[in-house]
Amino acid sequence: MSDGKHSLKRFSYKEQVSRSITWGHYFIFVNMLLSCLLGLSYVYAAPPATDFLSFVYLVVTSLGHMSFLAVVFYMVLLFPLAFIGNFRYYRVIAVILAVIGHTALLFDIKIYLAVKVHLSMTALNLIVRELDFSTGLNYNFLFIAVPIVIGLELFFAKITTHSLYRDHHPYAVRSILITLISCFICSHILHIWADATKYERITLLRSSFPMHYPMTARSFLSSHGWLNNEVFDANAAANIADYMEYPLGKITVDEEQKPKNVITISLNGLSYNDLTQENSKNLMDFKSYAQSFENHYLLYKNEIDNVYSMNFGLPLQYRRALYSGNILPVPFETMYRQDYVRRLILSDASFSDPNLIANKRHYYSSLLEASALAPSQMSHASNVREMFIEAFRQISLYNSFDKRPYELTLVINDLRDFKEQAASRAQFAKNYKAGANNNSDLQSLSTDKNSVTIFEDDATLPLIAAELPNDESEEQRANVNAMAQARAQEFASIINSSAKALIDKEKDVQSSGEDDPMVAARLMYESSLHHVDALFAVFLRELSLAGLLKDTMIIVTACEGNQMLKPSSEVFDRGVQHVPLMILWADREKQNTAVQALTSHQDICATYGATAVNITTPEGNYTLGRNLNSGAGHRILISDSGDSLILIGDKHNTVFSSDGSSFVERDGRILQARPELESLIESTRDLNRFVR
Repeated sequence: MSDGKHSLKRFSYKEQVSRSITWGHYFIFVNMLLSCLLGLSYVYAAPPATDFLSFVYLVVTSLGHMSFLAVVFYMVLLFPLAFIGNFRYYRVIAVILAVIGHTALLFDIKIYLAVKVHLSMTALNLIVRELDFSTGLNYNFLFIAVPIVIGLELFFAKITTHSLYRDHHPYAVRSILITLISCFICSHILHIWADATKYERITLLRSSFPMHYPMTARSFLSSHGWLNNEVFDANAAANIADYMEYPLGKITVDEEQKPKNVITISLNGLSYNDLTQENSKNLMDFKSYAQSFENHYLLYKNEIDNVYSMNFGLPLQYRRALYSGNILPVPFETMYRQDYVRRLILSDASFSDPNLIANKRHYYSSLLEASALAPSQMSHASNVREMFIEAFRQISLYNSFDKRPYELTLVINDLRDFKEQAASRAQFAKNYKAGANNNSDLQSLSTDKNSVTIFEDDATLPLIAAELPNDESEEQRANVNAMAQARAQEFASIINSSAKALIDKEKDVQSSGEDDPMVAARLMYESSLHHVDALFAVFLRELSLAGLLKDTMIIVTACEGNQMLKPSSEVFDRGVQHVPLMILWADREKQNTAVQALTSHQDICATYGATAVNITTPEGNYTLGRNLNSGAGHRILISDSGDSLILIGDKHNTVFSSDGSSFVERDGRILQARPELESLIESTRDLNRFVR
């Protein structure tokens, strides 16, 4: 018994070192096989190989590189430790180091599967900060995987110890080693050829494996498909809705909380700096009373894109999949289940140019699709006064029954396209200068002539009557509809009489003597803004006096900035894209506060969900936005517009172009500064959150 316990003492130091080195060769061989097996995870998570040659490169690189890592591990750690001269201690230390090494590899695999980035000091800060059990970036699997690795390593140590007493080298072992060496050589030859010939289907795969090539912004974006869109084009060949998972989990709702009414007013064409006491006094008063988000940016230049962003709270890369799969935004689907009444009312100034009218009709049809509304749920008003009268009538009807919550979106386009109007009417300023005011746009925006009522056409009435509850009698339905109509007629007279008191900016145009269409357009814009501002105040005042704002959240924002602002050289024009966002909460608790955190239209979707329809599921499961009622904001905003990926910070933008170049925009200047890779990793993880 004693002889067996101390049998190793019969071996000299030289013999124990020799045994350790020989055992280490066997031990590292079986670990090479385990590493190659784990390396198949990188093949699965790598960008898709679109041709046979790139697929071959991916496979041979996986086998060659993962086996090479095991050899390096042996040469750097296990081989020097063999000279401690104690075979038993050497095996224990080797097993511990092998377990640590494969655990780190499993950790790296999880990171790469989640965010397509390998373990590094840059990624560690992000990983620790962004551990999120609702988005899958957690490591609970290690509680199962690590014990399995420990068991395998103990088994490897046992069988390799027995191999010491067998004086033979199987043919299979030599064949495997020759194959792995050949794969290592072939992968480098293929990459050298691809790099020389600029064969990007192979070069974009080079960062797929740990410690293969250093990660750069270009290689990182390439691996995500942002530089060539191959990731999503490959999925588009099949059913495009199959490559995304939305939402990430089951949506739960607090049934005990009463759903809130929501009124969203989108003042399209209004940027943050356009809010002044001179032209928008009432909006400024509303801002001082409500909660204002001072750093709210539109992510996209196009109005339709921003409407989509507000409704879904997702990047544009998912839009095609959502539309093709007829997938509704989670908050709006929940509204449907809660029997909400949803309406979209569009207001746009009339145009004399037939081409502009045709463009508007195309725009409205696109907006309808982006808003996930049926045609019967949208109505059109020729100007902002008609829109507010129609909105007042509908709200009166909903509150008369008090049975169904409502979500009403008012889209005001009267602040848009003055540049096009002025340019298409070259005689605009001259006509005013000569006193020819007939049929001008400003006259239609002025206030005291020919007030318009929407009740002359009975065709508009069935839209509301059709929404009355079926369990009411015809007499009750008629009475309620008549009451709503009477209320709206009274409101129409109030809003028209209030409009007479508006400041008439026509005299400013006449006295300016300017023939420049841009100057004329700016004066038209200021007059229209003053007009909208006054009617907005009358609308909210009368709703409040009539008691129609109970349990109602009011959101005032814009889905397009003022395009007449001085153009910037920046790819992302912060002046134009910086728009107001003011929220009057239904509980009226958080008022008269200014929030400085970065916000975007994606947050409106999350706010709808958590605050209006009482969704209790974390917003990260169905949107990239955050619930603004909690005061949360973003460190950076992400725009995937066009051929650029833009990270919007507090003071500057970081632009990653489709050609692989990157630069920083600050105060209208382009700086060739090195982008922050940690922000890029975090942003791309968010963008790909709903990719399967």
